[in-house]
Amino acid sequence: MPIRRHHVFAALTAAVAEELRAMEAIRNDTVHEATDADNRAENKYDTRSLEASYLAAGQAERVVALRQQRDLLVALSEREAPPRMGMGGVAHLVRDGVEAWWVLLPSGGGVRAALADGEARIVTPQSPAGRALLGAEEGDDVSFSAAGRPVTWELVAVL
Repeated sequence: MPIRRHHVFAALTAAVAEELRAMEAIRNDTVHEATDADNRAENKYDTRSLEASYLAAGQAERVVALRQQRDLLVALSEREAPPRMGMGGVAHLVRDGVEAWWVLLPSGGGVRAALADGEARIVTPQSPAGRALLGAEEGDDVSFSAAGRPVTWELVAVL
């Protein structure tokens, strides 16, 4: 069965949801550490609970960002495929017999998920790959530099 747009979004949504569950558990542990009576400062130089509260605040921001990423993926999965690559588009790419599906989003670059025939990945327009994808159409070659070396993928389809 060919990979379709909803397969790509489902796989990436599951990957973000898994990271979100892990981050929520970590944040909860850190909040407990910051508020636990056993971690109260014993003197003015004891900053364990203060440091834990700063860490918990940063983790809470990450939880919010992951929730927004998950919600964006769910919302975009319902949209129609655009005629050319733009925000929310899925690029079906092939290079040296390897297939990949890249979703162009404003944030969340680097999130990856396994698919039956390859890998799904989120790329952003700030990345070299994302810049190369913007405006590309089916049949175009997508070229950019990765790790100082030129890379070219064939854009098989825009989903």
